Amino acid sequence: MMSAPDRYTFVKGAAPAALKGDGRAAWLIGDAIADCINEITYAKRGVDSAAQLQQKLEENARVGNPAWLNDYLKAQHERCKTMGTGDAFAGLPAREGGYDHARYWWDLGAQSNDPGAQARGAVEKMVTGNLDEAHAQAAVDRAVQSGDPMALFWVGFALS
Repeated sequence: MMSAPDRYTFVKGAAPAALKGDGRAAWLIGDAIADCINEITYAKRGVDSAAQLQQKLEENARVGNPAWLNDYLKAQHERCKTMGTGDAFAGLPAREGGYDHARYWWDLGAQSNDPGAQARGAVEKMVTGNLDEAHAQAAVDRAVQSGDPMALFWVGFALS
């Protein structure tokens, strides 16, 4: 099984580009933070994430959860552990509230000219009822016209 890359390395490298307008990078940083929120939260609270993982694994075994769930949790811990212990945003300009909030990056991505990030942001608004029909149609049209694979995926997701 191929695992996802280390989130810290990705975020550290992508954050400067995202701040300069790379909407895809911004959106993917948001995804990385969302994926690693447990590790980030544990680190802020001074909690040992490896011990937390072990407790989850033992609990899963006790209640009979499927083995794939433990494999997933182990892989997630590996790709996220440095997000909790390192500062992937070191060197960026100071920002009130910091940078470790997925919503900040998702909003930044949706505000860009990246068709994939815009389509995903529009789908999110459609699902929550925060996008009227005319804006939804315009978002779908832009996504389809772009031919961008991420944009087309999210249009398909919305239409399904």
